[in-house]
Amino acid sequence: MGQQQLLLIVLTLVLVAVAIAIGVNMFQAQAYQSNVDAMVSDLNNFGAAAQQYLLKPQSLGGGNGTFIDFGKHFVKLGENLTESDGDPTIKNSQAVYVLSEAETENDDIIITATSNMPSETTKKITVAINGITTLGE
Repeated sequence: MGQQQLLLIVLTLVLVAVAIAIGVNMFQAQAYQSNVDAMVSDLNNFGAAAQQYLLKPQSLGGGNGTFIDFGKHFVKLGENLTESDGDPTIKNSQAVYVLSEAETENDDIIITATSNMPSETTKKITVAINGITTLGE
């Protein structure tokens, strides 16, 4: 083989290796973003359930204007239920969701999600007693 042909083969191998590395990186970034999106979706669903519980009368299984005992309702929303440190916890394929329960009638609740991905991204949703829901880091 000529020197030019060997140079072209080496150049082709380098380009293929770079393309594979970029493809793997893009796949990992997409998997991470998909996980974060699923966590945010779950947090929004839990926040909506908390709002419903807050507004329902106690006779219909709601909180009658408080989040007291929302933890019992929260664990019914999940699958693969566990308890950790006294706070209700839900685990699924995306994350671990932990509810910080209200201790008094005027307390807000916070649901914290920690990703199952190696980066362990954390997101929180706060549902206030006045009905305002805030999603944050």
